[in-house]
Amino acid sequence: MYASGQSKYNPVEREITILSGKLAGVTLLINYFGMHLNTQDKVINSELALQNFKYAEKTLCDIWNHDLIFGKHVNAKYVEESKNLFKNLQFEGMDKEKAEELK
Repeated sequence: MYASGQSKYNPVEREITILSGKLAGVTLLINYFGMHLNTQDKVINSELALQNFKYAEKTLCDIWNHDLIFGKHVNAKYVEESKNLFKNLQFEGMDKEKAEELK
């Protein structure tokens, strides 16, 4: 079953489904380089958190690069990004959600 306005024939959705399916059963260690969280799951070491996150990203790239999707090679690469690309990201309806949270 597909949601209204979404098509099972959309090639992007199909490719994402295939990439996601390759992760079934994969366990990524949250503390590969060491524990960066306290007992309340709050980050206490941001540099260690970043190292652990990079490990997970690079592992996912390795997994996705090993198989073909629709007969084409996947070229997944870890990209070092020092700035937060999501800092000023706005989606339609976010203002409404923020207003509801303040109530």
